[in-house]
Amino acid sequence: MSLLSRTREIEELSCSDGSAGLLAAAEGSAVLAAADPAAVAEVAGYLTASADTGGVLTARPGGGYLIAGKWDAVPAIARAGWFALAAEADGDPTARALVLLSAAELTARPVPEPFGLVAAETGEVVVDGIVVPAHRIVDLQAGIAAGFPLLSTRFPATAAVALGLARGGLGCFLDFARKRSRNGAIKPMIDDHTIQVELTRLVTGLRAARHLLHDEIAGVGERMGTGQRVRIAAASWHAYRAARAVVEFAFEKSGGSALYDGSAIQRIWCDLSALDRLGIFGVAAERAISLAQLGRYVTPGDI
Repeated sequence: MSLLSRTREIEELSCSDGSAGLLAAAEGSAVLAAADPAAVAEVAGYLTASADTGGVLTARPGGGYLIAGKWDAVPAIARAGWFALAAEADGDPTARALVLLSAAELTARPVPEPFGLVAAETGEVVVDGIVVPAHRIVDLQAGIAAGFPLLSTRFPATAAVALGLARGGLGCFLDFARKRSRNGAIKPMIDDHTIQVELTRLVTGLRAARHLLHDEIAGVGERMGTGQRVRIAAASWHAYRAARAVVEFAFEKSGGSALYDGSAIQRIWCDLSALDRLGIFGVAAERAISLAQLGRYVTPGDI
């Protein structure tokens, strides 16, 4: 499946169910394309990937690597048989790799009271110092050199979840606005000029951001060059912000109706807030994207 097809599929899933979209986005079998054949032969079942660099790798004199660390907000911890977790080399934060670990080699703790994306089974993963063989280490720099940036696809995948949630929230709000009025008015909200203008601006921005992201992804062939990685990351960030603006608008304008349990708009707002907690489009990512667009060096794995 092409990157564009996968992005569209995640978006469509997220439009009706954000958790389903996130599970599709976190599915990490693509990592195996750059893995050692011996590791590929070991991995079975659902493989979830986390871009969060939560662990440290230390080379062992007798061979293999010692890994220890904690990764927050890892999706699909209950169903995953294998995990691809990002880690950095001991003493060198610029040297990063993905480590393939089976579920039996780590401890997965679910979020006690999930705020959103409940069915995505997001939780904390802890590894208490185990030795893994060298063939289960997937070097990020080698993946980039081979034209396969192992973590770059996390940006459009996460943006696709947000776009799907925004489209779902927009549909819910339009149904609501056709039936409800505001401030004691007789006419429905959809006929309010201010609502119409704000909604038009937001929807136009969402469509433009979505088309920009798809256009950038459509240009990817068998290899993804540095410029393409940067442009896709920037377009993903832009689409994510446009999607968030739409959901925030729908939630705010729905007023008290969005606060009731069972409200579709409330669920979508909670799902997008939970997506924020993954940290993929956090401050560090924004800085890395900004630096990359200015031609500065970016640590492999950031983009």
